[in-house]
Amino acid sequence: MASRRFAHKPPEGLCSAWGADDGIDPRLAPKRPQGKVTNRKALQLCRQVERALS
Repeated sequence: MASRRFAHKPPEGLCSAWGADDGIDPRLAPKRPQGKVTNRKALQLCRQVERALS
């Protein structure tokens, strides 16, 4: 009996361009940039001022 495992080819043109992260398991890819935000308090103050003025 013939194997049907490769009966159909994958659709062509699913990806317009290859990238550096192609082939990486998405569960292992970093979710966000590593490191701390250096001006976290300044950004928090800016958000509070923006809310107060709006």
